[in-house]
Amino acid sequence: MKHFMKKIIIGARSSPLSLKQTNNALEKLKDIVLDCEFALIPMESPGDEDLKTDLRSSDPDFFTRYLDEAVLSGELDCAMHSAKDLPDILSEGIDWFWLPWREDPRDCIILQKGKTLDDLPDNPRIGISSDRREQWSKKQFPNAILENLRGTIGQRLEQLDDDKFDLLIMASAALHRLEIKDRICDYISLTDLPVPDGQGYLAVTYKKGNAFFDKLRQFFVKPVSLVGAGSGDASYITVAGITALNDCDVCLYDALANPKLLEHLPADTQHIVYVGKRGGKHSVSVKEIERLILEHSRRGRHVVRLKGGDPGIFGRLQEELNFLDEHALPYTVIPGVSSLFAATTGTGLLLTRQDVSRGFTVATPRKVDKTIVKMTPEERLRMPLVFFMSVYRVRDIKEHILEDEQYSLETKAAMVFGASLPEEKIITGTLDDICEKVEAFSNDTDLPGLLIIGPIADAKFLYKHNSILAAKRILITGSPSIQKSAARLIHNYGGKPIEFPLIDISPEHGAIETLSNMESYDWLILTSPSAVDTLLHLMKSARIDLRQLPKIMVCGSGTAEKFADNGICVDAMPESEFSAAGLLAFADQHIKPSDKVLRLRSKLAKETLSNDLRKIAGTVDDCILYANTEKQQEMLYEFDIIYFSSGSTVDSFINQFGKDALQDKFILAIGKPTLHSLEKHGLKADLVPEQSTTNASIYALAVHELNKELAK
Repeated sequence: MKHFMKKIIIGARSSPLSLKQTNNALEKLKDIVLDCEFALIPMESPGDEDLKTDLRSSDPDFFTRYLDEAVLSGELDCAMHSAKDLPDILSEGIDWFWLPWREDPRDCIILQKGKTLDDLPDNPRIGISSDRREQWSKKQFPNAILENLRGTIGQRLEQLDDDKFDLLIMASAALHRLEIKDRICDYISLTDLPVPDGQGYLAVTYKKGNAFFDKLRQFFVKPVSLVGAGSGDASYITVAGITALNDCDVCLYDALANPKLLEHLPADTQHIVYVGKRGGKHSVSVKEIERLILEHSRRGRHVVRLKGGDPGIFGRLQEELNFLDEHALPYTVIPGVSSLFAATTGTGLLLTRQDVSRGFTVATPRKVDKTIVKMTPEERLRMPLVFFMSVYRVRDIKEHILEDEQYSLETKAAMVFGASLPEEKIITGTLDDICEKVEAFSNDTDLPGLLIIGPIADAKFLYKHNSILAAKRILITGSPSIQKSAARLIHNYGGKPIEFPLIDISPEHGAIETLSNMESYDWLILTSPSAVDTLLHLMKSARIDLRQLPKIMVCGSGTAEKFADNGICVDAMPESEFSAAGLLAFADQHIKPSDKVLRLRSKLAKETLSNDLRKIAGTVDDCILYANTEKQQEMLYEFDIIYFSSGSTVDSFINQFGKDALQDKFILAIGKPTLHSLEKHGLKADLVPEQSTTNASIYALAVHELNKELAK
């Protein structure tokens, strides 16, 4: 990687809270953006100079104005604010995004030192700094005297302790960050007192078009998913479309998208907005749709734009993609079943029928200005041509096409091999060179191909994606329990996951007898997500009551999350060292000599951990829960990066494809045991995460790719 030392000048308000939270964020950014120096410049804001104006009537940019003026002038590269301080409309030329680390968003009650709520007078004096806190105070304390509250956090607490107020309502995030949360008397639930969306978050503002911060934002935000909902029947959506809905934070859906599809949204989806139109009557303007996409995406939310049918066929997809490209925001496009196919293939009116029709033309009767126009023969001839089953007929097609004078050797052409498959390949060119390009590739593949001829076949129209892992094909070799989570994380960074499991998990049914007596143990220890899947599968098949589970100890967050997905909370997990050694050290602090422990493992795992645990616990039973067997793959797809999630996946890959297949490929290994398996075959890993989890692995990969891009 090319090394560089770029200096970034960051501005923040000069208040102790602002400087503390900004420095905390910079420490995290330093672990992400390597070889980069951050210089923090404290600055005043109108809100720091004016300590009298009631915040309920202050200007929207009361705390951001001077900083963003410095960004626009070039004095600062960026500014960092409390996200809730950003005005709804920022200065022209300012762009922004939220950082993902959120402190506790709740408001809290602060009292004078040594006082409790029972000590409050009948008419308590309450310091107020927002309308919503005022309304809550009136409801909770009808006889209260509400007074304007201003100043830094320290100054506000001084006013409270100097008996100017009896009670303050403040953001708990501020006291947490200043490490004075002992002053909090009570937290107010989000149900009782909803807070602004940005409370607890930090926001970065920068000058529009700044390539460095555009790229950094692509790392933190999730790709916008433009999803084809299918035509009419809710079952016509694709599996990929349902997956996007399952992982959605904000859904903007059209009139032609079946409302039943909203049932696939998570229960905690933050915003579901109807933005549809019928007959040209918009319920929400195009500009407003774009604003909603931009606002929510910059907040780090996964936005799903659910469009009827297939969005690429008269679905205004091009306009929304142009907008996303203009703002350098990442996106992914998921095709849908068009009404074109529902009305033809779905009814028997087949568009292609032997000896009747060998092709078709699709068009809209309207122009951009909504006028109805007649289609002339000349216009019909200028429409793109698409040829199925054309891989071995390119030269014949070219010869016939050039007989028409409207086509020339400069006419754009593209061949799409294996559309949507993991091995998809797109070759672009002109009628002058497309034959040679297609033949060179087709000699080594039997993939089907579609030939596209016309202006739309220009390579400049291919999706840009604007993502950190854009266009990266990442081979995921782990067990089925890892495939889904790894693929989701790769999607979030805009990469193309290729699920390529190289091991199978086979339950050991002999373990059921041991599992039937789990209530006799004090601790259950597991070290992999696959073990959790197998444990729950065997318990279900043998009808073993989940209430028999003893206290659960795991070695990493991936295993804990797998339990959580099934509504089970683990009891103990190391904070950082996610390995057998880390678990052993952790167990030494939590397991008593009199405890009885059940350790569940794979057949390939060694009994070393169980033997070491016997030095800590009174009884340790070692039970083989499942066997790892090699899963055969018929072919190796083209890929850029390979993710090895265990030593057994390394062995399986080498056995099937040889180590030469890894030449010039980027190797991501989950941890030291996997690294040792690679070294056994004379191979090295390009990247090993600090923590041995899938989350940490894909995150480390994204950080690596981000810094590679920033170094260009």
